[in-house]
Amino acid sequence: MSGVNVQMLFSPQSCSLEILESTLTENRKELSDLILSQVEESVAKGGSHNNLIIGPRGTGKTHLLHYIRKILTERIYKGNDAFHVISLSEEERGITTFFYFLLSCLRASGIPNEKLITRLSSLERVQSTVEAQDFFKEITHEKPTLLILENFSTNWYIMDSPS
Repeated sequence: MSGVNVQMLFSPQSCSLEILESTLTENRKELSDLILSQVEESVAKGGSHNNLIIGPRGTGKTHLLHYIRKILTERIYKGNDAFHVISLSEEERGITTFFYFLLSCLRASGIPNEKLITRLSSLERVQSTVEAQDFFKEITHEKPTLLILENFSTNWYIMDSPS
């Protein structure tokens, strides 16, 4: 490759669990162990935990989140449909209202667009939000759910959920 500059990009989204694990730093491993233990405690006891991971671009936030998701889905809860992971796309676009947030979560849960259109498209704005909330509750009802949001930034000036 004479004269050609090749730059390899690390993309955690497309890495296997083994690669993510082998490239995890000691500090990130400790943090992931803490978060995983909190998730397992929440599943076992029915509680909940919230974690906010903040850091500059390139510090491994996406790596950490994909590692945690894969550990949960490929090792700890593999084949166990009593636990649900909803992982929104990195820098999810188009979330401007609570309705679109729910719609993104439903899509990330594997609900086909045809089913979403059938259930939500003929309703008025407020009623479609209520129906989306009910749909979300149906898929997460009595099932511990981990919601992973990355680089989430939006301004919701008008909350379109009912009072």
